[in-house]
Amino acid sequence: MIRLLVRLVVLFVWLPLSLAQEGYQLPPAALAAIVDAPLPPELTLSPNREQALLLTRAPAPALAELAAPELRLAGVRFNPHTLATNRGISFTQLTFKSLAEGRERVVTGFPTGAQLTHVSWSPDGRHVAAVVHTGENPGALWIVETHTARARESLLHVLWETAPWLDTYVKNPTGKDQRSP
Repeated sequence: MIRLLVRLVVLFVWLPLSLAQEGYQLPPAALAAIVDAPLPPELTLSPNREQALLLTRAPAPALAELAAPELRLAGVRFNPHTLATNRGISFTQLTFKSLAEGRERVVTGFPTGAQLTHVSWSPDGRHVAAVVHTGENPGALWIVETHTARARESLLHVLWETAPWLDTYVKNPTGKDQRSP
């Protein structure tokens, strides 16, 4: 009887304790290299099909970002501190590529460590708009001029005054320029 009791103690108490993992373990180097490999860039063509915009994707989010608090509203998850959506695709770099020449130009002017979301071309292909998130910044609208590949922060009132494509296409959804006779 005592032997049976000793065997049961060993089986149900000592054996699970000896098989338990000791803290967090890293995967083998080959598997970690696959997971950490850079993702291929996304590509969008300009409206006039003369340029391509290569969007370099951000790596997998850090554990701190995944553990950040989130709220849910109408099926959308967002961070209450930054008011930015969670689990969305973000980009770290934009590159213009001329389809005729094959020349690439990296966009400059974004803050260090910026995460870009909601990237879109203007209807005439002269500008690209993006929402830029940095740290606890809830996001700011930035405009990139395609001929200079330079980004600048845009304030909404300045944007409405300086971007005629918004007047043409946002205020007039038909796309017809109301300023011409």
